[in-house]
Amino acid sequence: MIYLLGAIIILAIAVTGMMISRRRTARKTLQSIRESWGQPKDTPSDYYLIERYSNYEQTKNQPYHKLSEQTINDLDLRGIFAFIDRTISRIGQQYLFKVLTEPTDSLTNPWKKLKALFSNTALREKTQVLLHKLSDRDAYHLQSLFSEEQLAKPKWYNLLFLNLTVIICLIVLSFKYPVCLLFLLIPITISLIVHFWNKNNTLVYMQSLPQLNQLMVVAKELNQLNPELYQEEVTDALGKLKGFKRKYSLISFRPGGNVQDELSALVFGLFEMFKNFFMVEVFALFELLEELKEKEQAILTLFEYVGEIDTAISICSLQSGSANLCYPTLSTEEKQLAAINIYHPLIPDCVRNSITIQGKSVLITGSNMSGKSTFLRTLTINSILAQTLHVCFADSFEAPILKVASSIRIDDNLFQGKSYYLQEVNVVGDLLKQSSASESSFFVLDEVFRGTNTLERIAAAKAVLSHLNQGNNLVMVATHDLELVELLQDSFDLYHFTEDITNDELVFDHQLKEGPLTTRNAIKLLKISGYPEPVIDEAMQLSKEG
Repeated sequence: MIYLLGAIIILAIAVTGMMISRRRTARKTLQSIRESWGQPKDTPSDYYLIERYSNYEQTKNQPYHKLSEQTINDLDLRGIFAFIDRTISRIGQQYLFKVLTEPTDSLTNPWKKLKALFSNTALREKTQVLLHKLSDRDAYHLQSLFSEEQLAKPKWYNLLFLNLTVIICLIVLSFKYPVCLLFLLIPITISLIVHFWNKNNTLVYMQSLPQLNQLMVVAKELNQLNPELYQEEVTDALGKLKGFKRKYSLISFRPGGNVQDELSALVFGLFEMFKNFFMVEVFALFELLEELKEKEQAILTLFEYVGEIDTAISICSLQSGSANLCYPTLSTEEKQLAAINIYHPLIPDCVRNSITIQGKSVLITGSNMSGKSTFLRTLTINSILAQTLHVCFADSFEAPILKVASSIRIDDNLFQGKSYYLQEVNVVGDLLKQSSASESSFFVLDEVFRGTNTLERIAAAKAVLSHLNQGNNLVMVATHDLELVELLQDSFDLYHFTEDITNDELVFDHQLKEGPLTTRNAIKLLKISGYPEPVIDEAMQLSKEG
């Protein structure tokens, strides 16, 4: 009786300790969530893993538009992602990146309902605590279960059933004929070889399958958390994956399991021996993978359900931060855009600019560092955000639905033996192909054909820009070439950035101004930089003659 009472007391202490530990962990998680609310993350992003879901090509629900790698690099969109990413789960991160790189043609805000729901702080924090269960780095690999080809059964797989039958028959016969135990060594050895061969297969799924189990738990709890979060499709998907739970429990993904004491170790060892002899893990893994192949859509449903919720909360967190954001107005009006006090979110104390476009495209002139390239990126980034997250870094933003393509940052491709100019020719060629599409596009270019001589550059740039500007396409180009101003002034509105030289220092105000550039300071800059007087004099004379 005393021993029984002691055992009960020890068990009660253990359970209490476990409950206290869980509550302490939950409090720390909630505290971390509250402290990070409205703030950008301070940890680096692993884009190789984050972008795996974005690179997944779905056979259904093809996106309206997917940004090219060229445009993503031109706009430093990964840096923008790092700033706006306030997600909790790894799934949310992957989903947010895919959303950011796939502008839609929807005129209405798809996040409005969820954002209104999560204005309830208590509900939002409960949701974030659940999402935190999918914050393990292994959760990045979940998408491989529906986006990659799964391991197929080996050709000799069916022979394993014969081996299993032999084992069972020899065990049964050994009760009457003990000599059968000697013959049992052969099929048992085969089983052990196959079992340990299969361990390499389980290692492949050591990250994804345990996280699928966790995804099912989180999706179920979220689906029951609030009537507004409930989706019948999620319930159906969970039902279709019930068989996964049973087969999953038969596979050990962690060496040694969670053995806490000698008795547990003995029980665990006996169970492992049973699984080894009868190849339980081998049969369970391949049957599980075959089932998951048929249930890929169910896994994708749960993945997107969790990702959408986490992304909506991330947008709420972004809006509650220090950034000045507005809700954009998207319309069907062609070649019209209006941005008031628009700015770049990654530039501290960024100068804000406004622009109104009606019926024409835009050509911007100005010197280096005056703000041309930054303004191109600012307007383009906000155009993308308007069609993805339905928020903009501006006082107001109004634009039509546009497919964005750019040529801003061109690099020599040394590995493919391509020069700067040839690389630029290829990039601009892709823009020309897109310009003939039925949907309207937003083309953004910086210094067209800068890799070749002046005469041919001006001629080619004028021809390309005129072609891109056809129909309802909107073109925004920045250039040093003032000759383009005269060639394109009838079809392009002209803007410029200027700088002043004050006390022998170059001063930029980064303010966008209407009209063509009328001042030239390049040679003056040479003078204040200490160039010899004869060089300055000759340069000034030649510029006047030109």
